[in-house]
Amino acid sequence: MLYDAKGNPIKRDAAPVMQELAAQSRDDLTLGFVDEVLRVQNHQTAGLPQDRPTLAALAKDWQVQATFQQRRAALKSRPWVVDAGKRKGGSTRKIDRMAADWLNELIGSVGWDAIIDKMLWGVYYGYGVAELMYARDGKHVTVDRITVRDSNRFRWGRGGELRLVVPGKPHGEAMPARKFWTFTHGAETDDDPYGTGLSSFLYWPVQFKRQGVRASVIYLERFAHPTPIGTYQPGADKSEVQKLLQSLVALTTSGAIALPEGMSVDKFEGTRSGQDAYGSFNDRMDAAIAKIVLSQTMTTDDGSSMSQANVHMDVAEWVVKGDADLLCGSFNDGGSHLPEGPLEWLTQWNFPGAAVPSFWYSFDEPEDLTQASERDKNLQVAGWRRTQQSMDDTYGEGAYEPIATPSNEPPPKSPPATGDGAELAEANALAPKQRIRQDAAPTMSRWIGAVREAVASSSTFGEAIARIEEIGGQFDADGMESLASAFEDATLARELAGR
Repeated sequence: MLYDAKGNPIKRDAAPVMQELAAQSRDDLTLGFVDEVLRVQNHQTAGLPQDRPTLAALAKDWQVQATFQQRRAALKSRPWVVDAGKRKGGSTRKIDRMAADWLNELIGSVGWDAIIDKMLWGVYYGYGVAELMYARDGKHVTVDRITVRDSNRFRWGRGGELRLVVPGKPHGEAMPARKFWTFTHGAETDDDPYGTGLSSFLYWPVQFKRQGVRASVIYLERFAHPTPIGTYQPGADKSEVQKLLQSLVALTTSGAIALPEGMSVDKFEGTRSGQDAYGSFNDRMDAAIAKIVLSQTMTTDDGSSMSQANVHMDVAEWVVKGDADLLCGSFNDGGSHLPEGPLEWLTQWNFPGAAVPSFWYSFDEPEDLTQASERDKNLQVAGWRRTQQSMDDTYGEGAYEPIATPSNEPPPKSPPATGDGAELAEANALAPKQRIRQDAAPTMSRWIGAVREAVASSSTFGEAIARIEEIGGQFDADGMESLASAFEDATLARELAGR
């Protein structure tokens, strides 16, 4: 029983309904079930050829091949990571780390790049299917290989089960659970397991381009080889006319011909516009294809500026990140049509009780070491330095070591100074490095804190840079003066120490 804020029971018609009412297993007149099998839904190409060979032929277009290859290669070039599963509160246990280490080694042994390259064709067709070939290694249920199947061989049933189309069974044969890894791309609802692939949107641009290329070839041939025109004498019989036509046809492919006496040959040329309109049309179709596959054009075609190219590169990276999230999500914990993913199955079988690891692709760019070293210098002036772990993570473990001090003996004592020199020596009793750290620390800490706050509150690099530039104009004169004084004193202290 549920109660409202006043403690009164909530009426039945206002209580939450727990059961699923619009399940796909019910008779849905909009989906087109054939007995137990859900027909492929492809609303983008309604009325067009739906057979797989027609859609596969679209991929033979050079622009489709180049752009989709770029999209697949961009994902394969990224490193993948398997993290230990997190429990409530973000904690992990030993068994969680053991499961992650084992699965990380397993994924690295099955030729993952080749698998992901084939599975990405599911983005092109709308859905992908791969079969897991299990094996036993004496202790674990492992995966010997992952075989990507032709998704056109599979259908989905009323209960959401995967069905293999086989001879003699027009409605397919239901496949066992936890055997196939599937994902859906571009579906408008969870009721459509077939999705909408890129091929649905590529159909018209590729078809138009084929016609444009054909017309462009005819255009070039027409003006490279003008159409010959022959004349014959009035009253010539059909055999003479036929002989003239044969000579004209030969003229289009041969360098020279012989004509009977009394016949003449001229040439016909169409009016040229001075510009190949078909070529610009084909370029527009190529641009449309690039936008469909990569959501931009400048990583495949010429751009107009570096700034625009950078924006387009970011867009392409977002598309690749979307592919990574889609595939990793389905491999981790399935999706709307697969409540569990292969990573979850293997964890439950081999490490009962362990939190399911997380598999994902990293898109973090390596830190610019020049900028990192400059930042380290500024932090050192302010009295801060990196931990050893941070040094190893940034510059590489074992890549650097501290410079050994030549001697641990204290420096010889300077003779006592008198007058102003005595006061200055006493004021600069600290070593020059320690003195500048001590005097500059308050100002530098305040400035660095302001920069950190600007970076933390920004969502993009451009916004962070703009905020830091604003902060630069707000630094108070007192801070600048005190910092200059600290450097001046440190310089003098260094000179005195040398003397």
